[in-house]
Amino acid sequence: MTDHLWNTIFHPNLAMRQLADEKPWGAGLILYLGAVSFMMIINQGTLALKPIEAFPWQHMWLLGLTGIIFSLLILLVSAGFFSLFSEIIYKRGNSLGLLTTLSFAILPGLLGTVLNYGFVIIGMAWLGAIFSSLGVIWVFILQVMAIRAAMDLRTSQALLLYFTPVLILTFITVLFMVFALLSSLALL
Repeated sequence: MTDHLWNTIFHPNLAMRQLADEKPWGAGLILYLGAVSFMMIINQGTLALKPIEAFPWQHMWLLGLTGIIFSLLILLVSAGFFSLFSEIIYKRGNSLGLLTTLSFAILPGLLGTVLNYGFVIIGMAWLGAIFSSLGVIWVFILQVMAIRAAMDLRTSQALLLYFTPVLILTFITVLFMVFALLSSLALL
């Protein structure tokens, strides 16, 4: 497990290929839930440092638990969606490998959250925001690498697969707006 964690940060191509082949999805889900839980706790600490008067602090645990559950559902749905569309478009699927690699891809987000909290504590929130943004970008890159490794695709194919949900939602939104426009013109 430590080799997978080390390689995810320092040798991501190797790590994603190994994880896609070995498929330790149980360990991946435990890592994912642990990382998301820790990030929720750190983010609560960051929020507590900011003066927010009307925030319901007594219900913060419920908000954190809801965020963890929602995040896990998004992970599962994303892995299933990417695997399904990979099967449809490229005739390649590896849902457990994809679930595992996407689970490990969250590690830089944890690092960015911790650095953000540290810089907020010392009064350099702007630098914390930069490191948090870099963590998000790093997670995005690792997620694309995860799709590429799990489905054995080229980077361009993995990017297309990654942005397929956005393209579908954009198409549906444009279609709905055209339909609404045509309907309103028909009523005139």
